[in-house]
Amino acid sequence: MHLLLDAGATRYAIEATALLEIGEPDPSQLTLHQHHQLKDLSVLLGAGPEARPGKAVVFDTSPTLAVRVKSVRGVVDLSRAPRHPLPRRLLKPFERVVRGAIEHGAELFFELDLQAIASRGLDPEHLEYLSALPIATTDDRALAFVSQGRTFAVPLGMVSQVVQAGPNLSALPRATALQGVVLHQSHLWPAYSVPGLLGGHSLLEPLAVLVEVAGEGVGLLASAALGVRPGAQLQGAELIDLPRLFS
Repeated sequence: MHLLLDAGATRYAIEATALLEIGEPDPSQLTLHQHHQLKDLSVLLGAGPEARPGKAVVFDTSPTLAVRVKSVRGVVDLSRAPRHPLPRRLLKPFERVVRGAIEHGAELFFELDLQAIASRGLDPEHLEYLSALPIATTDDRALAFVSQGRTFAVPLGMVSQVVQAGPNLSALPRATALQGVVLHQSHLWPAYSVPGLLGGHSLLEPLAVLVEVAGEGVGLLASAALGVRPGAQLQGAELIDLPRLFS
């Protein structure tokens, strides 16, 4: 059995055997029963403060973990629910606290390791932005797309599909250039903002261009897909050297 809840913009599943109590925060909004000091789960996972008052949840960990979350959905049996390992590109920052992802209904929930959170939380991530976009040259066809007003292109041979990102994207607790994951064909595809990788704004956009780089699936967020163009007709589009971008 798992407890399903929302914290910040992210959905989580937590083994219910560790659950001690669910309650309403005290009027001070800082404690539960004037005893358990509440910490925002979203903050422990590197995101911003939770909306007040939220819900208070207490877990049997060492030390005891009392957190504020956005909402509690309830306890459900996920024993037969499909499970998905995190993509390797996500493992480094999240492997300590996120075991994987579980499908329930039409949604994806990240399964948390409570003891790891109680002990230390999520390690800070030091991001290194690219000074310039690696550009490729090709005479082959490429798929052009728009992200935040810029036109990019990727070699067609590396494109798997273009999918809707909004309803299929599950936000990470700490979204940066890596905004979340898209579940497609039973695999999790990390979804990146290309302008975000360059140190610009990182925004959630309605589409994801799914590409395969060195055997790994990656999603590039887009506001529009412009279709397939010959390599000689990519004027105005920045053709991304994907292996160099994700090396």
